[in-house]
Parts: sequence; structure tokens; C-alpha cells
Amino acid sequence: MIEDLELCTEDSVALEQHIRELEAFELTMDPNDFSPAGDLATPGEFYMQLLCLYLRQMDLMNAKFLWKRIPPAIKANDANLKTIWEIAVLLLKKQYPQCLSLTQTLLSHPDLSASMRHHVKSIFISLRTYILNLVCSAFSTISLTKLSDLLRSSPEDSADLLTARGWSFSPNGLYLHAPESAPSVAATKPDSTLSNAELMSRLTEFMCFMENH
Repeated sequence: MIEDLELCTEDSVALEQHIRELEAFELTMDPNDFSPAGDLATPGEFYMQLLCLYLRQMDLMNAKFLWKRIPPAIKANDANLKTIWEIAVLLLKKQYPQCLSLTQTLLSHPDLSASMRHHVKSIFISLRTYILNLVCSAFSTISLTKLSDLLRSSPEDSADLLTARGWSFSPNGLYLHAPESAPSVAATKPDSTLSNAELMSRLTEFMCFMENH
């Protein structure tokens, strides 16, 4: 049985294991004769959960391939699945602040289902962390206004997120400065060694972020 893991708190190993379980399940499932498994009552719920997990990992290539595999009828008739794909499209376009705004809007809806809220919040938290990692790699100094715009949050909340990482205010309080021992671009995957392909991917992402911001 496929278990519903707490996406906001699970570690990367558990997240990867959950993805592997869902991928294995997809190989045996028939969307036209779907047998409920755990909390997955419909094919749409299955695809939505796997898509959300890919987005949480910023694994956009697998997210894109998954979307192409989903039967057109399921994509057309599942509103939640279409909403998650709207988030994915913004990520594919590297429109990260706009993606944060969309997730915040969704989370503000009182009629959002508990399952959908759980997935959207998980993506929001993962994306915000991803942006913070890029900021720490791309900047040694950043204005509070720019940071707030990138994170789509108040200046106070935005500053708290960076000061928690050792950043400090400028004397006039308008800028934040990185600590002297700021991490390198590659230092975003703890406890493991980046392959050359992974490092090049990180560097490419870093350069795109610098060009766009």
C-alpha cells in the first residue's frame, strides 16, 4: 500500500523513496480500470501526487514527461491536477516569484481541500527554500526590497529568512549582507558529492537567476 507521507517534513531520502514507489505503481496501473491504493482513490489523485512530488524536488523534466503521459481525459476533467500543472508551467518558465504568488493565492482559498492544501503548501515551502539557496549563491548583498519581491513576502518575514542563515543588515537597514563564509554555488546538496552533470545544472540555474534578477 502506498502511504501518504508528510511532504512538508519528510527528509530527502523518504521523499525519493515515495517517488520510486509511485513510479513503480504507475508501471502496473491501468487508468481506465483503476484500483484505489491507500489515499489514491482516482487516477487523477495519483498523477497529482506524483506531479507534486516532482515539483517539490524541482525535477521539472520528470514533471513534464509525466504530464505528457497522463491521458487527455484525466487532464481535462481533474481541476486539481490542472491547477498543479499551472504551478509547473511557471516553474518551467523560471517565473519563481509568480509561482510563489500563485501558491499563496491558492492557500488563501478557504474551500481548498485538505489534500490539495497539503500539496500546495509543500511546493510553496520547497520553492521558497530553493529561491533562498539561489539568493545565497548569487548575491553577497541584496536590497530588502528586492528580496521581498523575490519571496513575495513582507520585508520583515523576508529578512528573517536570511538573518536565520547568518546574513546581517546594513547600517541603514535597507540591505542584507552575506556572512563571510557564505556557501558556494555547489553547496546546495549536503552530505553527497555533486556529479559533473549536476554541478553544470546548478551553475546554469545560477546564471539564469543572475540574468533574470
